[in-house]
Amino acid sequence: MRSVVAFLLCAALSSAGLAAQRGGRRAETERPEAPTVFESRELKIRFEGPQGSLIFTVAAPGPYKSVLVNGKFLRMGSRELRDVVVEAKSSPNMTEADLKGYMTALETTPPQAKLDGFKKISVKMIKIGKERDKDAVEFVYNSHQDATPRTFRQVAFVHAGNGFVFSCSSLEPQFGAAMVSVFNVLFDRLEFR
Repeated sequence: MRSVVAFLLCAALSSAGLAAQRGGRRAETERPEAPTVFESRELKIRFEGPQGSLIFTVAAPGPYKSVLVNGKFLRMGSRELRDVVVEAKSSPNMTEADLKGYMTALETTPPQAKLDGFKKISVKMIKIGKERDKDAVEFVYNSHQDATPRTFRQVAFVHAGNGFVFSCSSLEPQFGAAMVSVFNVLFDRLEFR
């Protein structure tokens, strides 16, 4: 009897396929649908997620309930690029002067400089949003996370009295693809209400 149960378990696991076991395309039909749009009346922002994105929020945290605390309101992943992550945090009572001070700090002594393998790539002002009319500070750097080289893109902006930091990351070799299919799409679709 025991060997029959073991055989059936092995057969079931192998029939699911490696992609399904790892959360690949075959498993998509088995997963509950994650929201494809993020909208917050309180924060006054909205965006449609890039194709294949998985959006988790404080209201619908999925497996990230312990991560979405202390001002973090969003965690987004990609079905196509497994190691791509976007996390967003907000802080109240922020101004454009705070944003400029943040940029100055990043140019001179970024707090991330203490990270293992830190290498600053760029700090610059960019325009984001559906209308491309919102000033934001973009900070791109490399560091090691658990001995794995990753590239990070932090985009900070102020809206409706709140400061926002969207922290985007991917494995270093995936960064170009992540910029095109996830990060840039997100910031191009961001709406300010």
